[in-house]
Amino acid sequence: MIGDNSDSLFVLDMDGKNISEYYCSAGEQIGKPMNTEDGELIFPCYNKNDKTTSLLWVDVKNENIKTLATINDIILQLYGLKENNLYYENNDGIIRWDVTSGTRKLIFEFKENGVLENLRTGCWLCLINRLIRMTRFVL
Repeated sequence: MIGDNSDSLFVLDMDGKNISEYYCSAGEQIGKPMNTEDGELIFPCYNKNDKTTSLLWVDVKNENIKTLATINDIILQLYGLKENNLYYENNDGIIRWDVTSGTRKLIFEFKENGVLENLRTGCWLCLINRLIRMTRFVL
């Protein structure tokens, strides 16, 4: 559960008992989570002060929240993880990030494709799922 101002994260067990908490530092905000293939949750946590995003993983078994990685980019929405590629949205478009090598590539540019700013985030889920599944569209 994300706190009221998106500045905290609370993990509850099946009975509603709080098993872990994460509180953001000044300037941080937690975004909507992504489910992994195993059903685990990963939350983007953007820091507007240093313009980085940390990926927070909810480790239910050990009842804690761990930072998996921090990158110098804003992640507006996490979409999916297939093999070693994490797909996410930033201000420019859809990014494919090879988490093994660390390389990131813009695979769908909003401006080039005429996507208006008010139509971003959330409405692209169908497109992203297609991009992930249909390798002929993934550059």
